[in-house]
Amino acid sequence: MTRYIDDMRAISEEHLQGGFFAGWPAAPSPEQHLAVLRGSYRAIVAMDESSGQAVGFVTMVSDGVLTAFVPWLEVLPAYQSRGIGSELMRRVLEGCERFYSVDLMCDEPLQPYYARLGMSPPDRHDPPQPSRPQLNGRRDRLGRPTTIRRRGRGPDGLGHRPTPAQPGRRRLSGALRLSRDPGA
Repeated sequence: MTRYIDDMRAISEEHLQGGFFAGWPAAPSPEQHLAVLRGSYRAIVAMDESSGQAVGFVTMVSDGVLTAFVPWLEVLPAYQSRGIGSELMRRVLEGCERFYSVDLMCDEPLQPYYARLGMSPPDRHDPPQPSRPQLNGRRDRLGRPTTIRRRGRGPDGLGHRPTPAQPGRRRLSGALRLSRDPGA
């Protein structure tokens, strides 16, 4: 049976001896791991009740007002494919509907997993990235390439108009950053 704990005062270094961070060149010690859990805005640990050991955890960092980020979700290999990771994510995201965004980064092969949990990539409603001057093929008197000067920048000074805030949006920027839509 798996028990989920969100009060990190109930977790000790002894609970964290189970082999997290496998393959890391310099894995955090159980003391550092516990400090990360206790220092997080939210953290949830999955405990195997029969062994008394942590078998999974998730952490969230946040400003507590608009944004949050999920840096770590880990389940020990022997406990994977039992729904523990999904339950950890469900619990850490519970109550985050008020945030403008909750983001996470993952390797591309994991994106379908997080999509099943309600995370989604950005769509056409995300504001465009700032425009950058382009080379125009000309050179100045010293032989340096010149750029095209852009006129008519938006009120934000970046070449576009700001998109009105859409509370609760969670988005993917680049190829590996996923964000969850809390309204989903």
